[in-house]
Amino acid sequence: MKIIYIGLPRTSSTLMIKNILPDIANDLGINYFEISKYIKKSKNNATPLLHGISDLEKLLPNNFAFGHPSIFSRTWEFNKIEENFDLLKKNFSKNVKIILFIRNPYDFLNSIYLKSVDSLRSVPEKDFFYINNKSHNVHNTYNLNNFDYKNLITLYKSYFDKVIVAKYENINKMNFLED
Repeated sequence: MKIIYIGLPRTSSTLMIKNILPDIANDLGINYFEISKYIKKSKNNATPLLHGISDLEKLLPNNFAFGHPSIFSRTWEFNKIEENFDLLKKNFSKNVKIILFIRNPYDFLNSIYLKSVDSLRSVPEKDFFYINNKSHNVHNTYNLNNFDYKNLITLYKSYFDKVIVAKYENINKMNFLED
């Protein structure tokens, strides 16, 4: 079994990647793999997943599980999802099981904004969210271009045979593990 966990920001991804996913892998008798060495960090802290790598799956054990915050999008924004999806397609076969963790859109966006406020890097709420189809990120704001869960799910289902969509709101049930 091959599992890639893709959690949107502010969906307890760190908890899932550091605590729960290794336990899931252990229970299934598969290797939990630390993918960080294949993630290229840039000076602005954006993390393009697997940039410059292809066929990473061939370097991994036959059965594995991993996750990393940059797998969804290197800027946490939906305008980069195709870029990361294409990198995953270059590196992994269709039979890899994808666990896609999403959150109620209102709560998701509220949490993104509150995280910005908490880090003292925020602009006024009315200026924080914007829509721009250009790929550059405006400092301390969040681009809503391409913000569409249906599109995100369809994108992953267009290539991977098994895409499990789990909701943050149901994390305590862990019923996505039944799939």
